[in-house]
Amino acid sequence: TFTWENNDKKLIFTPLNHLSGGTNYNVSLNIFTKSYYNVLIEQPFSYSFNTRSGLKLINSYPNQASTEISRTVKVKLKFDGPIDQNSLGGNIFFQDADNNDIDLVINEINYDGGEIIFEPMNQLKSNSIYQIKLLNGIKDIEGSNLFSDTTIYFTTESKFETQGKILFDFE
Repeated sequence: TFTWENNDKKLIFTPLNHLSGGTNYNVSLNIFTKSYYNVLIEQPFSYSFNTRSGLKLINSYPNQASTEISRTVKVKLKFDGPIDQNSLGGNIFFQDADNNDIDLVINEINYDGGEIIFEPMNQLKSNSIYQIKLLNGIKDIEGSNLFSDTTIYFTTESKFETQGKILFDFE
């Protein structure tokens, strides 16, 4: 279907059925196409686009093989589409090097924005390797799965140290 927006200056094309993933589509308007005001357009117009063929992880913190990560890290995962929160159970894990699950606090929810943000319930061990496992059962709201299983490894800070200048030594 076609509808008009922005004071009848913007034509919106809405397909009647879901588009197939991983497909190139072309929308064309010929010179016999009429505007909202029933006037022929001056020249033909064509627009091509590709639909996504699967969900992609586009950014993460920590990044793969990061070192000196805080023991109270806030993990941020950014995907290229809105996340189906019902697909997360059994498909996302935060673990130590021995595959022991780490208890989490999910303190920010922005699944519609394609973000998953969480942090460990307790401080992580220093100078230790941790992993975030994302399985391809994670889906977007259109039902597309994560392209493939992904594991992000990182190492926590080697020692907990606060640097600063002593302003008053109380002696």
